[in-house]
Amino acid sequence: MRNYIFINGKHFSLNKASISVTDTGFLYGDGVFETIRSYRGNIFAFDKHLERLFTSLKSLKHNPNFTPSFIKSETSKLIKFNGLLNKDAYIKIIVTRGEYIDRFKFNFWGKSNLVIMVKDFHPYPESYYENGIKIVSSSIKRSAVGNELYRYKLLNYFENIYAKNEAYINDAQEAVFLTADKIVLEGATSNIFL
Repeated sequence: MRNYIFINGKHFSLNKASISVTDTGFLYGDGVFETIRSYRGNIFAFDKHLERLFTSLKSLKHNPNFTPSFIKSETSKLIKFNGLLNKDAYIKIIVTRGEYIDRFKFNFWGKSNLVIMVKDFHPYPESYYENGIKIVSSSIKRSAVGNELYRYKLLNYFENIYAKNEAYINDAQEAVFLTADKIVLEGATSNIFL
């Protein structure tokens, strides 16, 4: 399997792919992402993911220089290019603002960075589905109403990483975010359905 990444119109091998250190995503976590699954070349709920991505970009005052159809086309090409048409794949689409024109001032005319990664999907062990998993509650408490920014898939993902490591430290597979009065919100890296 080849491992190429799409960045701003070009394909790069994983060890040669890069974004400038002055990029707002790298410096400040100013960017959004979508994580999607592909089943033997068929991308699950792709239109819904792209709708959420572009809604987020608009709400967060990004000015993308690409369209949903462009992302669809390039993602499909990358799946084929990486030899994953007959396998399950993990897809990550990342958009950053590029650079600020002044300290923390959005550059509405600048060029966003678009990164698409596609790699072989490795599922959880069957034992997770047969026996369940151990979860812990994170020490990070969130508001029941929630921060308006939590509705977006932001690059600033540190709360989730911290919570996931709380799980690892306790020999668990996942951590759950609760409010101070113990309302269940979501997992560090999973959704909760009841």
